Amino acid sequence: MKPRQRLVANLQRLLAPGTRAFAAAPNEAPVEVEATVMALCAAADAGKVKLSLVDAKGGRVVLDARHGSIKGSGDRGPASQGDRGPGGVARRPQPPPRVGEGQGAVGPGNRGPASQGERGAGGVARRPEPPSRVGEGQGEGGSSPPLLRAIGIANADGTVSAQNAKKLKQTRHLVELLRPAWEAAVAARREDRPLRVADLACGNAYLSFVLYDALRAEGIACRLHGIESRPELVKNCEERAHALSFDGMSFATASIRDADLAALGGPPDLVLALHACDTATDEAIALAVKARAPAMFVVPCCHAELARQLKGNAPASPALSRHGLLLNDFATTLTDALRAEILDAAGYAVDVVEFIDAGHTPKNRLIRAHRRTSPAPGRSLEVTLARIAGDKLDPALARFLT
Repeated sequence: MKPRQRLVANLQRLLAPGTRAFAAAPNEAPVEVEATVMALCAAADAGKVKLSLVDAKGGRVVLDARHGSIKGSGDRGPASQGDRGPGGVARRPQPPPRVGEGQGAVGPGNRGPASQGERGAGGVARRPEPPSRVGEGQGEGGSSPPLLRAIGIANADGTVSAQNAKKLKQTRHLVELLRPAWEAAVAARREDRPLRVADLACGNAYLSFVLYDALRAEGIACRLHGIESRPELVKNCEERAHALSFDGMSFATASIRDADLAALGGPPDLVLALHACDTATDEAIALAVKARAPAMFVVPCCHAELARQLKGNAPASPALSRHGLLLNDFATTLTDALRAEILDAAGYAVDVVEFIDAGHTPKNRLIRAHRRTSPAPGRSLEVTLARIAGDKLDPALARFLT
């Protein structure tokens, strides 16, 4: 079935069987499905666009003119009689009239015709989807609306953009994955002291703020220290922590290798590194190992070092050197495999998991490590590093631990 035919079939299914028109709002003239689809297909022919069309009631329909797929906030199955206007025309949240004439979404509250920067190919408007809204009171995962507004995830009116909603979902999910580690650390404390957390290459520190808020909601005192090399981000984090009265949070401008964790008041119970670029991830792992941290959670990013080493000398297949995509994928997997092997030899129980769907971020691999109470037999760090060197590999983590 061609994309145009799929659009017709899917749009009709979204409305009701046999529906040939839709209305964006009461008292507005019905718009022919065929006419709308023709405009979409013309845009697809010109540049293959995806459209998000918003009606006067805030409902939306996302139409993929390239593949013919349709998703809508009103996609609840066939329209009931109460959903129809005169003559049986469906009144679901649907695309507005006058699509294809260079018009944007129409209806009360609309900003008028889309600017050139808001248009897809063919001049068809491409409005952003309406943002979701943070509920009143305590949010999911311990992230309250005041917190989300303060750290820039939520807007002043409590809404969250589609892009930030993905970021928020990642962060909340990571906080829940961290829960067993922080509960174990709290239970293992031999003195009444705050939980100590180090966030390395923290960036805007979204994870740190949401984690601190969750711990505070659980009644757990925490000292959280963030390390970031960009001073402007450190300044932003300090201002946000002060505005939220998160007195247990502190930040410093430094590289991970030069990080001073004295602000924690002792060795960290938990070390975090979310999307530290390339060998910065190795610096974070090495710091945690040397500090004998009970737990670390690392989400690597930008595996470039081994790809450079393997270029022209790939051990598994010469085809890897000829195809950059394959070489990069191979180097990414090999890098994280070596990290897991070295951590295991250094006394940690390790698992590598996808912490969230790849649709949210392709950098979704989590290395989760907990310090064992006794070393694993036959897997000493010295023997492991010698084996890796014998394979003519020189990963950064091996260098940082010797």
